[in-house]
This record gives sequence, structure tokens and C-alpha cells, in this order.
Amino acid sequence: MSYGKDIDKIVKQLIINDYYLRKKKIIKIKYLKIGRLHVLYGLKSICEFYKLIEENNVQIFIPYIFNSGSREYIAMGPKEAMETYLSQVSKYYTPENVDFIYINTAKDLINLLVKNSFMSVLTDKLTSSEMRILKNAFEMGYFEYPRSMRQGEIGTLFNLSKVTVCIHLRKALKKIMEDVIQFMSMN
Repeated sequence: MSYGKDIDKIVKQLIINDYYLRKKKIIKIKYLKIGRLHVLYGLKSICEFYKLIEENNVQIFIPYIFNSGSREYIAMGPKEAMETYLSQVSKYYTPENVDFIYINTAKDLINLLVKNSFMSVLTDKLTSSEMRILKNAFEMGYFEYPRSMRQGEIGTLFNLSKVTVCIHLRKALKKIMEDVIQFMSMN
């Protein structure tokens, strides 16, 4: 598989190129393969974002997610610290670039953590076409019993053949099921 070899080359280049590492504040990189999964662990020196966290006595939950160029994370701390932190983050990044929600219960927090971590792994593997067809097939009742929408009908809506819809659905479901089965076998 050339995919794995390409990643190996990229990681080796990152490790070899010390100037690039220092310029981007990366201190250390570790890389390993677990079956088909490639894991890259990077250690980065502190940045302005984390300085604000430390200065305000706020904690960040893992996972810390990048989504379409945005950072998504959960911060926690005493009310006064959170208010100060939010004010400073808004001032540093400008208010129009900061969006936040309050989480009121532990159940909401757990749901958000699971959704963000598990769903980001799943959706990162799907192509935009697979995601679009899967989402619409679900919303249109393709997975209901009895089905309220067939592959051919979905294809007509998107100007695709029944075979193309079938391929997108099968590939998407296979990718999702691989992760679900792997996740289930961990427990």
C-alpha cells in the first residue's frame, strides 16, 4: 500500500528537517502503525492559545478537534475563571471568531465528548459524496422498514445512477462498520 509508505516518508522528513520543527514549535514527533491505523503523536511548545488557558486556570478536555479550519474544544473551570478566559479569548481572536455554548449537565458534557471524538473519526474517513448520499438516504427513509425511498429514487434526486448510489452507501457503511467493530472489540 503506497498510502502507508507516503506517510512514512512524510514523518521521516518532518523528523529530519529540524528547521521546520523549530519554526512550527514542534518539539518531538512519534509515529507508529497499528494495523491499518497510522498514529502520529506530536509534542508542541506552548502557543498563545495555551498561554490563555494557563493564565486563567482553565482546563481543556480531550479531544481537541480541528473541524473545517476551526478549533472545537471543551473548557472547564470556576465561573469567574471561565468568564475571564472567554473575555480574553474573544479579545485575542476577535469576538466574531469566537463562538461558545454553555453545557449545563454532566450528561450533556459526556454526550458532547463522545459525539465529537467518535464522529470526527468516522466522518474524516468518508468522502463528501459518501457523506451526502448516506445522510440523505437516512433522512429520506432508505434505512426504514419498509423503505420509503429506494436507491434509484435517491439517484434520481442527485442525478446519479442506482449503481453509484449503491457504491457510495456500501463504501460509507463499510468504513463506519470497520470503526464500530474495532471499537466494540476493544471493550
